[in-house]
Amino acid sequence: MYLIKSGFLFGAAFFNTFDKTSLTGTILAYGPHAIFEIPALIFSMAIGVSIGNLVIKKYDLRYKNNKPMKIVKIMILTLAVIALIVPTKYFAWDARIIKALLLVPLFWLMAKTAQETSLFESKEWKQTIFTGLITFIKIVIPLYIIAAFIEIR
Repeated sequence: MYLIKSGFLFGAAFFNTFDKTSLTGTILAYGPHAIFEIPALIFSMAIGVSIGNLVIKKYDLRYKNNKPMKIVKIMILTLAVIALIVPTKYFAWDARIIKALLLVPLFWLMAKTAQETSLFESKEWKQTIFTGLITFIKIVIPLYIIAAFIEIR
């Protein structure tokens, strides 16, 4: 959802700038975002999804035949999706607190899974974290650095 919202904002800003300047000026203003920052954002999100996917996979293995825990997982993931999809303006007085409270069960699920499956000690966890870290260092950080140098102009 964050990526979709960012895409809408980027598109709106791009066309707003295009209305006020030339195509060349708009491309020079937003080119670094399109070429470097957006792929860096997508890589970062993919790393996070792979880590979350590993937690859910371990949880499913641990509670394969436990129907109540499967229902708990569905409820927790539903709350997380609600927190991530529903715009902040639809929540009450302090939306950040409400969104955080909706995400607390997800962190509980992750902690419970990690504790009961020895997740942090598994070879798969270490490999996923190592691969994500290497990808972040070799791809994401250089993309952001290049974009920063271009934008300094």
